[in-house]
This record gives sequence, structure tokens and C-alpha cells, in this order.
Amino acid sequence: TYLTAAALVFEEPLAMDRAFPYILGAMSLSGAVTSFSNSRLVERLGILRLMRVSLPVQAVVSVETLAIVFAGPSGPLLAGTVILAMWGAFLVLGFTIANSNALALVPMGHIAGTASATVNALATRGAGLLTVPVSHAYDGTARPLLLGTTLFVLAALAITLRLSRGSPQPAPLAIDPEHSQTPR
Repeated sequence: TYLTAAALVFEEPLAMDRAFPYILGAMSLSGAVTSFSNSRLVERLGILRLMRVSLPVQAVVSVETLAIVFAGPSGPLLAGTVILAMWGAFLVLGFTIANSNALALVPMGHIAGTASATVNALATRGAGLLTVPVSHAYDGTARPLLLGTTLFVLAALAITLRLSRGSPQPAPLAIDPEHSQTPR
């Protein structure tokens, strides 16, 4: 959603079109840092715990941002609010995308390559389809982008909570030392 509509938001209502590539680059770097941190935190806290924390944090940030934008700020306050929302989204993406993909693949370890390709293809197709109505709702403000993102985050949170209700933390995947490709 951000990639399709954010450029429009930065160009028209925020008049920051020249700064947009740099802002997007900084946001992407924050997502990369989070992905690296995720690799360390999963070992300590577990995938489900990280998902149960990161999605509610993103939901709170999204709802608060949406409330601020609908209150009608303009100028630097609006720009700062949109940048904060994008930053929060990119930070949480470092946790949610990797962990949700890993959880989806746990029962399919025996066909990991095919399963990974299928899960990622479906996720990309689904994201593209969900982005279309948000992009078409663009009205010259940040509201449709932030509303769409908030609704998607709330839906993801509801689905994750529903699917993980009563689920124990998945056991770490066992590696057979005889068939492992990684040196010990």
C-alpha cells in the first residue's frame, strides 16, 4: 500500500516529492535493521510472541496516526505524522513478514522450496489486489493510504489472534546432523 500511494502523498499534499526517495530509503533501512534484530529475538522470545507484540504495536501506531490525520493537521505536523506512520510500518514489517512466512512453512518442511515459492507468490498477489482499492481511493490527501493501512493491520491482527488462540509456541525445527548442509 505504501509503495503505490506514498509517492503521491509526498508529492501533492506534503510537497516533499524531492525528499521522498531519501525518506523511503531511510524507512527501508530501518526495516532491514529490524529484520536483523528479528533473527536474534526469535531465538530468545519465539515467533508467536514476537507476532503477538509487533502487530498490536503496529495497530496502535496506525490508529493513532489515522486519528491525527483525520483531525486535520497540515504542513510539518502532517508530514511528520505520515513519516512516523511509514517508519512504524517498515519497522514492524521486519518482524511480521519473516515470522508469518516462517509460521506458514512450518508444517511443510518436506517441500520447503515449493512451499516458500507458493506462499510468497500468494502473498505478493494478495498484497497487489489489496492495494488496488487503496490506490484508487486517493483523493489528494494521506487519508486513504492511512485508512487502508490501518484496516489491513487490524485485519492481520484479528486473523493472527484468531489463528494463534490456544496455539503453543512452535517447537524449534530439528536439524538432522547427517543431512545438514551447514558446517557445525
